[in-house]
Amino acid sequence: MRGNTPAAGIRQMGRLLSTRTVWDDFTVHVQKDAKLWAFLVALLAAVRAVLMTTHSGQLDRTTGAAALLAAFASGLRYDCQVATWVIVPVLLASVVGSATASTGLPDRVRLGLGTAVVALSVVIGGIDLGYVGEYGNQFDHFVLGLVFDDFRAIVATIWTGYPVGWGLLAMFVLVAGLVWSLRRWLRRPFIDAPATRRSIPTLARGMLVAVLAVVVVAGVRGGSLGSRPLQEKDAATTPDHFLNRLIPTPYHALWQAVADYLKLQRAAGLTAYVPDGNLARAARILFPDQPPHSTVDDYLVRVAAGSADPPRHLLLLIMESYDAWPLADRYRSLGLTEGVRELGRTGILVTRFVPASTGTMSSLGALLTGLPDVNVYTHHQPAARRPFPSSPAAIFRRLGCRTRMFYAGYLSWQRIGEFCAAQGFDEVHGGGAIDRGRSGNEWGVEDEALFAYVEQHLPADRPSFNVIITTSYHPPFNVDVRSKGFALQVMPPSLAPLYDGRTSLVTFGHLWYSDRAAARFIGVMDQRLPKALFALTGDHWSRRFLNRTPAFWERSTVPLLLYGPSVLSGVRPPDVPVGGHLDIAPTLIEVSAPAGFVYHSLGDNLLVPQRRLGFGSGRVIGPDYLAEIGERVTIHPLSDQVPPTTAPDPEELRRLYNAWSGLAWWRIMKGNALPAAGSPQPSP
Repeated sequence: MRGNTPAAGIRQMGRLLSTRTVWDDFTVHVQKDAKLWAFLVALLAAVRAVLMTTHSGQLDRTTGAAALLAAFASGLRYDCQVATWVIVPVLLASVVGSATASTGLPDRVRLGLGTAVVALSVVIGGIDLGYVGEYGNQFDHFVLGLVFDDFRAIVATIWTGYPVGWGLLAMFVLVAGLVWSLRRWLRRPFIDAPATRRSIPTLARGMLVAVLAVVVVAGVRGGSLGSRPLQEKDAATTPDHFLNRLIPTPYHALWQAVADYLKLQRAAGLTAYVPDGNLARAARILFPDQPPHSTVDDYLVRVAAGSADPPRHLLLLIMESYDAWPLADRYRSLGLTEGVRELGRTGILVTRFVPASTGTMSSLGALLTGLPDVNVYTHHQPAARRPFPSSPAAIFRRLGCRTRMFYAGYLSWQRIGEFCAAQGFDEVHGGGAIDRGRSGNEWGVEDEALFAYVEQHLPADRPSFNVIITTSYHPPFNVDVRSKGFALQVMPPSLAPLYDGRTSLVTFGHLWYSDRAAARFIGVMDQRLPKALFALTGDHWSRRFLNRTPAFWERSTVPLLLYGPSVLSGVRPPDVPVGGHLDIAPTLIEVSAPAGFVYHSLGDNLLVPQRRLGFGSGRVIGPDYLAEIGERVTIHPLSDQVPPTTAPDPEELRRLYNAWSGLAWWRIMKGNALPAAGSPQPSP
């Protein structure tokens, strides 16, 4: 860049009235670029402020001004990174425009790109605002539901459940106002052009350009000139986990969700669970009593002890969003789960129980394959086109059962119909055939219609294994629960101080409705089917609570009910049964199979006294604690209990969890054969 070269000049009567050099133009454009950068940083900080203000009810009660200031300070690094990436092409346009005297080029690029980013930030920020309210997090793996889920159903649910029209109007007005402000803001540089036309030595100009380059490099690295750029883990700057989730920008959250998914699809995905790729060591951690094997399946081999009086029919009810917290004594006055509670008096009710995942399809994928959810959308993987050896339907088919799946939703959703057929179900029934759309919504038919259909299509003549999946306790919550008999009109006095009104009583009434429908169905079928055994669990916690700050166990656990008086009369469960979704299948198999029957399972029989741990997605549950497995391992108390007197070793729990997940990831993504010891480890 030759700083003294005239960029433009006007001669009048032989006199040069105005002369601009390349350096003059460059300094003006760089100032305008800096103004755009500042505008974007302020906008992204404002988005974070709105997120924090709107969802302040989910912040920890001990979070004060110091933590909020620390969060904003950390957030500025993420804001600066996004703004700097936007500025890079604008700076290039400024260089080209200054060198070619094309003053209008950088102005057009700056305003055009700035307008696009402002509009996108408002839209993505508005979506993120609702997303945090629903999922308690910025964009994460659930956002990939837009790719894998029923997009029409999602749009219909959002349209009926939220004021979308008003939201779009508000976004349009806000974008228009911000773009108008941006246009005015970018009209002039910080310092007028005449003030910049001072003679600056070439060396000084070079130093200024070098400083600008260093600032840009630091900006795109999130303010870092060290060995590593800004990373996701840098958001963990306060003791409040929820506040930490709001520190990155929505762009960072979305990028991280996609990057994590893509990483797990590649060989490098194994390192998320087994960083050194040593699966032999992982197997020794998880199966310390077994000799080395060359395949994953060899580690999963189980031999049934044998049942003297096995059930003839098994019915596994997977209830949409059926939580464990309403079964706690302190919430009994709500009366939401009295049906299951009553059945638990004569059956076995386990509340120290964790789901396989935090979403429906990922939990179903684990329940129907017998393998943990490791965030790879198992039902879309090539390996899922045939039954896994641990798939419960395939195992019960070997035991002579007719296997059936009844789903209240539609079989095209997440290709669940094809997936279930591939995993060993002889019959697959979906909502489209149940009541021809006379009840329910875009997600499926009402639970009563589903159960009535099952009653008609489950003959008693042949042993059977049946999986029944409900949908009613799900947005848009349009079952007329008042007409069904839900009578709760006001929050009970003992719970009123906890209730913030965010979730309506009618919404909770959908849990009451599902519970009542399931209990009635179990009662009817127990009378009609000889020697029936019922298992009932929730697919995941409902994301619905009395307020925005449920305890960790309240947002982590689902129940397991085992009911069948004619089958369980001689069964004595452990004093404190503990488990997770993957323990359901081996429990049912052990009470059904003859002695010596060989099957595969990564779970354990819940009814064995020594069973002491349950595994779920990011959770390990014990008799008196619930461990959160994340960047760090946090030990939480269960229900209203105090933390355990002898705390478990957090790193030992992490090793067990990672080994459990790592072997499952390998089995799903790479197959049965384990890599030979000393063989090259997977590379990205």
